[in-house]
Amino acid sequence: MISRQKFEKIKKTEVEKALRRLEGGTGTQKEIIESLANSIIGKIFHDPVTNLKKRTSGYEAALYSEVTRRLFELDPVDASQDAIDIYDEAENWDQR
Repeated sequence: MISRQKFEKIKKTEVEKALRRLEGGTGTQKEIIESLANSIIGKIFHDPVTNLKKRTSGYEAALYSEVTRRLFELDPVDASQDAIDIYDEAENWDQR
């Protein structure tokens, strides 16, 4: 089940990180805001993407892929790469 509380916790944690970066002068405001947005998106997508990667073959993979594509109105060609890019950006943000 999707938990709004989980998403609120992600938001709070990432906003706090961004504020520390702004106060510390590390990066431009634009870079920090873009990183913040990408990190929030990446963290929200982390579990679904991880679960989809576990189901990489057969009927179940096709079913999960199709449901995800329709749920988020994704182009079938771009959907996988978008998810990977977002996830990678979130991983990079955590290392800052």
